[in-house]
Amino acid sequence: MSHISDVEAFFCIVRHGTIAAAARQLDLAPISVRKRLERLEAHLGITLISRYHRNMGLTDDGKLLYNHLIGVFDGLDHALAMVSRGDDGSSGKLRVASNLPQSARQHVARLVTRFSEQHPQIDVDLDLTDTEINVVYGGYDIAITHSPPENPAGLVVRPLFSHWCVCATPEYLESHPPVRVPSDLREHECLLLDSPGTLGDNWTFFGTTHNEAVQITGSMVTDDARVLREWLLAGMGLAAFCEMEVRDEIREGKLVQVLPDYQMPEIRFYMAYDRLRNLPARTQYFKEYLVQSVAGSNGGLSIAG
Repeated sequence: MSHISDVEAFFCIVRHGTIAAAARQLDLAPISVRKRLERLEAHLGITLISRYHRNMGLTDDGKLLYNHLIGVFDGLDHALAMVSRGDDGSSGKLRVASNLPQSARQHVARLVTRFSEQHPQIDVDLDLTDTEINVVYGGYDIAITHSPPENPAGLVVRPLFSHWCVCATPEYLESHPPVRVPSDLREHECLLLDSPGTLGDNWTFFGTTHNEAVQITGSMVTDDARVLREWLLAGMGLAAFCEMEVRDEIREGKLVQVLPDYQMPEIRFYMAYDRLRNLPARTQYFKEYLVQSVAGSNGGLSIAG
C-alpha cells in the first residue's frame, strides 16, 4: 500500500495522544507527521482528526479507521516480536489509566505494584487523572474508571464491585469494648476519611432483619487515604475501608473486620478495554488479575460499538 507510512502516522498520533509524541515514536519531525496525516486525509477525502488550536479529537471516521487498525498494527507488532525473540505478547509495555477518586488511588497503585511483582517482564505505565479517559484516543490497554465511558464504541466495559468494611488492629480491639452491633461504634474512636466518594461520618449497615445508620464521631479526620491507613495499622481506632484494600492485612492477621454479619454500601467501578478479538497476553493477564483482586466481581458487561 503506497500510503502505509501515512496510515502509520495517523495510528501513532491517536495511540500516543499528540503529533509531537507520535513524532518521537516515529523518529520524525512533527511537521513531517502532520503532513503525513494531511496527505492521508486528502487521499481519503475525509477528516480523521479534528484540530482546533491545540485541541485534537477523533472524528467518527477517524474512530472507525483506528478501531480497524488496532488489530492490524498490534498483529504486526506481535508477529515481528515472535520472529525476533519468540515473544508471545506476555512481555512489553502495558498502559493503564485510572480516574478513580483520590481515596482509591493508593489501592490502584498497590494493585499495579503487585501485578508487576508477579510479572516482572511487563512494564506498566500507570496514568492517574481526574478527567474523563478516552481509552482509544489515549492509547491505553485498560482503564479503571469511576463511571462507564461516555463513548463506549469499540470498547468492552466490565463493572466490578466491592464493599466498605470496618476494621481495626487486634491490639485495639483487645483493649476496647466489643463491637457487636453498629450502634456500639459510638463508644469507639473512629478514624474518618473526609474525601469525595467515601462514607464520611455516616456509616450504613445492612443486616438480615434491619438496616442501621450510625453517625460516627472521631477526633482524627484526614482527606488522605494513606494517612488513614497509617493510623489504622498503628492501632489508633476503627476505620471504614474498601474491602479489597484491606483484604491482605485481614488475611495476614494485621487487621480484624468487625461486624462481619452486616453488609455495608457497595462500591462500583469499571474496567474498560479495546474490543479486540485477540488481546495481547499481558493485557489478558492484567484483566484477569484485576477481576480476581476485586471481591464480588460479576460477569462482564459488554457494550457494543
